[in-house]
Amino acid sequence: MVIGGYLQDRAQSYEQGVTEGGICELISAQISALISAYEGTSVHITVEGDGNSYTLTSGRIVLMLRCFQFSISKHEQFEVTMNMIDRAMIELGEPPGPVAIAVTPDELDEPDPCLPEPEPGAEPAGRVVAFGFAIGDDWRSVGHSGVAGSESAVTFIHQEALEWFRQRLLASHHGSQGNVSNKHEIP
Repeated sequence: MVIGGYLQDRAQSYEQGVTEGGICELISAQISALISAYEGTSVHITVEGDGNSYTLTSGRIVLMLRCFQFSISKHEQFEVTMNMIDRAMIELGEPPGPVAIAVTPDELDEPDPCLPEPEPGAEPAGRVVAFGFAIGDDWRSVGHSGVAGSESAVTFIHQEALEWFRQRLLASHHGSQGNVSNKHEIP
């Protein structure tokens, strides 16, 4: 069965990817494969990172990946979003109207409404380990957020985020960013 085989493959790669701290080798290999797939094309992908975090950028598409211990703050989400808007303004000129963003300056120091409030003195119930933002030629913004409830969920969330990035790359080079937003919360 195709679906069963797909799920079995995903489960095996997920189990292989669970590591203590840092971004696992499976995800690092998928990032390398993604870069290799676009070598020699007009698509330029920049990757910055150190094993605990990676930021992939291509044109007006950005994806941040983090390990569970060093999750992505709302300040970082806002900063990377504003950088993409600035880049879009240089490339596309002024937007025709408001640009939808996930985090506004007024919300930076407020609790994240997507994350459960932890008990006093307890660790956060969920951590943002993937965040993506893209702006299409028509100024439509598309976001992706991955929230992990435990370290064991991070590899799966990173795989989903890389697929989101791949889809944005394909859409941006075929004339449309699409209006897709994914959010995964896995305990």
